[in-house]
Amino acid sequence: MNILLKEKIKNLLRETEYFRGSTTNTNVNEFTWITPDIDHARAYAVINKVTYGGDERIETFNLNLSQVNLLDLTDWDTDELYGESDLEYFLEETLSDFEILDIMDFSEEEIPLSRLMNKILDQIVEDYEGFKILESDIETIYIRTTHLT
Repeated sequence: MNILLKEKIKNLLRETEYFRGSTTNTNVNEFTWITPDIDHARAYAVINKVTYGGDERIETFNLNLSQVNLLDLTDWDTDELYGESDLEYFLEETLSDFEILDIMDFSEEEIPLSRLMNKILDQIVEDYEGFKILESDIETIYIRTTHLT
């Protein structure tokens, strides 16, 4: 077997550690946000504590996502500001339907992508098991929770 093929097989079998920052009061939903960055997960544990109460916790998952049908949106960052034309392009890329002007104030030329994304999460995952996107330049994955068990 050639070296390139061995490397591809090794990559398919490799698991990566992912983390979820939550609290003992955080709901378990159909989809869950995870990240390979533990500090990012810790920040979310604090946010969840303020929002939902409970004790902070970091869950660790060893996952091989190579066979999971995730939409790759890592050219986009949820915390970046985008104008109407870029947001329309995002809608096209995610095969989503939404009227951008319904979430933009007349005085805004740009909005954070997260504002649009949170309105269309169900549409984005309609044909996928989740998606990968950046949040403040950190890879974040929105994945069907059944993949975490």
